[in-house]
Amino acid sequence: MAKVWKVLKVVIFSIGALTLALIAYGLFTVYVTPLFKAKQQKTEAPVEEVVFEKKTGGMNLVVKSKQTDGSDAYSLTLTKEGTPVVQNYRLPTEKYHLEYVRIYDASVIPGRDNDYRIILYSFYADDEQESLSHIWFLKAAGTVSVREVLELSDLHTNESDVLTILANRRFALPYQEDFRSETFVVPVMVKVGDNISMSPLLNSTGADALHTALEREIKARMEKLSKDKEENLAEQYQKVRKELNEALIEKTIAY
Repeated sequence: MAKVWKVLKVVIFSIGALTLALIAYGLFTVYVTPLFKAKQQKTEAPVEEVVFEKKTGGMNLVVKSKQTDGSDAYSLTLTKEGTPVVQNYRLPTEKYHLEYVRIYDASVIPGRDNDYRIILYSFYADDEQESLSHIWFLKAAGTVSVREVLELSDLHTNESDVLTILANRRFALPYQEDFRSETFVVPVMVKVGDNISMSPLLNSTGADALHTALEREIKARMEKLSKDKEENLAEQYQKVRKELNEALIEKTIAY
C-alpha cells in the first residue's frame, strides 16, 4: 500500500508540474512573445536601396527607394565631382498618383547661377511592357522643385544641342457599352532649355480632322447616354475634350 501511495504521489506531482509548465508556456506565448516581436519590428529600419544611378559630365545622380507603410519613398541625390548639389530630395510621387515607379533614364542640364535642371524618366513599376512614361522636370536652385510632370508615350530623345523629346500624347474615351474604346493620338515635340515648350506635330488640317473625329464620337455616345442615364460619363467626356484641345495648342512652361 505504501508503494502504491508513493507512486500516486509521483504521478500527482508530475501532472501538477506539467500543468504549471503548460500554463506558464501559454502565458509566455500570449503576453511575452508579442512584446519581443513588436520590439524587433520597431528596431528594424526600412531597407533603402539604390534603384537608379547615372554618371555624366562629372555629375552623379542617384535615386534610392525605401519601403514604407504605404507607397515606396523615392529620394534623389545629385553630386558634382563629389560635392553635394541635391541631398535626399523626396520625389512627391503621391501628389501625381504614382505610388510605385521605376526610373529608367535621366538627364542633368547645368543652368545659370549654379542651378541645375534634372529630368527623370519613369514608368509604372508593374508595367514594363507599357510605352507610357512620366517625365519629371525638376530644378535645383538652392532648393529643389518640380516644375512639371508630363505623361507621354513612345518617347525618342535627342540631347545634341537642346534636349528634344519626340513622343505621343494619348487620349482615350471611357468605356461605354456598344462603343469601341479608340485612342486619339497627338504627336508632340518637347524642347527643354530656359523654358519647357511642347508643340503639337500636326498641321492645321490634321488638328481639325482629329478634333472633328473626337466631337463626332462624343456626340454619338451622348445620344446613347441619355437612354442609359450614365451621368458620370458626360463629365469624363468633357475632361477628354478639354485635354485634347489643350494638346493641340503650343504650351510653354518657365524652367
